Amino acid sequence: MNPIVKFFHEFFNPHCSHCAAEKLQEMEQRELDREIGLICNSCENLKMQLSAMNQLVNKLTNKEEVVREVPQETQRIVPPSFIPWRIKRQRLETESRLKLQELKSKSVAEKNAAQPDNKVEKHIENLETDLGITGTTNGTE
Repeated sequence: MNPIVKFFHEFFNPHCSHCAAEKLQEMEQRELDREIGLICNSCENLKMQLSAMNQLVNKLTNKEEVVREVPQETQRIVPPSFIPWRIKRQRLETESRLKLQELKSKSVAEKNAAQPDNKVEKHIENLETDLGITGTTNGTE
């Protein structure tokens, strides 16, 4: 509106709702302009950088812990390099006892093994002599 027309409008209609809303809007705009004028560009840049840094710090501190499963290796027992004589002697004695038992069991098995029957051998020899085959006993001539 033209300032002269505006003056006469306010003069004849002092309590116009449209004019009151317009005045209120102008006052708010002046207040915003004043606040923006008070804040310098460097302060605004610093505020933006500070908010970015705060976001980074929050991301670093609120990071969820990643649980990684560590494969469990089988633990092997490392024998000591020095073995006392008492323990070594016991081990050797038990090994010799086990060998002795094996030898005894083998000898018993050999004794219980099937032996050729003497009667069968004599019978074979009699048959050979009857047939006229000589000198083939036990593979000797």
